[in-house]
Amino acid sequence: MSRSNNAVYFLGKVIKGVTARYTSEGKPRASYQVEIQGRSIDKGAIQTPFVKSVGNQAAKDIEHIKVGDIILVEGRITTREEKKTLSVIKDPNNPQKMLTYDETDENITFVVNPSDIYKVDVTRTVTEVLATDVTYVSDLLSMMEPEQALKVFTPDVLRYVLNDYEEKYGDLDPVIKALTEKKK
Repeated sequence: MSRSNNAVYFLGKVIKGVTARYTSEGKPRASYQVEIQGRSIDKGAIQTPFVKSVGNQAAKDIEHIKVGDIILVEGRITTREEKKTLSVIKDPNNPQKMLTYDETDENITFVVNPSDIYKVDVTRTVTEVLATDVTYVSDLLSMMEPEQALKVFTPDVLRYVLNDYEEKYGDLDPVIKALTEKKK
């Protein structure tokens, strides 16, 4: 049997903060969502994968990751099946359509005859990224000389990261800022 390499690396912006959970043994598990800009061949498509981490990596993610942070994720793609029972009713505006809803959602308020509710079991495949290493880009940049940063990151990536960093933390190192300005 051949063995395939399942590795993924991407730079993205955290759009949904870390949800922390702990196993019965007390081991941390983290989950968050990242926005990734597509390449030009993808016509700028935006992907928003969910990222999971466990153990020591999860503990770091729980402590460090905030919405809006730019992170570099190294990991692997995982899939799992999720089974769910949906509540379904006929659309009152169009009897040819069905509407699904979550009965536990307290924000939904409408009156339905219980005999009009159908239960449907569905299974869907969920694809996620299991992070094996996460680099917090602002931390990485603070450890680099400006010339190193320009060798590692394209000027566009640096501008993206630095603009985000400046909005959150204030003024940047003028040398890094000047280098990114030169490359515009």
